[in-house]
Amino acid sequence: YRYLKNYTSISLSTSATAFTDDASISSYARDAVYAMKNLGIVGGYTDGSFKPKGYATRAEVATMFQRLYELMHG
Repeated sequence: YRYLKNYTSISLSTSATAFTDDASISSYARDAVYAMKNLGIVGGYTDGSFKPKGYATRAEVATMFQRLYELMHG
């Protein structure tokens, strides 16, 4: 989020439909989470949650990097 915000011209919108566990997302991270959601980098889980206190799997991290790469080079 900070890289995109400071070093690219990609528009970052932080308004979005809230995740079901929005209250568990730390206030300092909320803008970044929703900006990445709006860009399609993260999508959350099928139950509508984000699970901010959980761990990302290797596959989830690979997917996020792939989506970010495609956004920036695509």
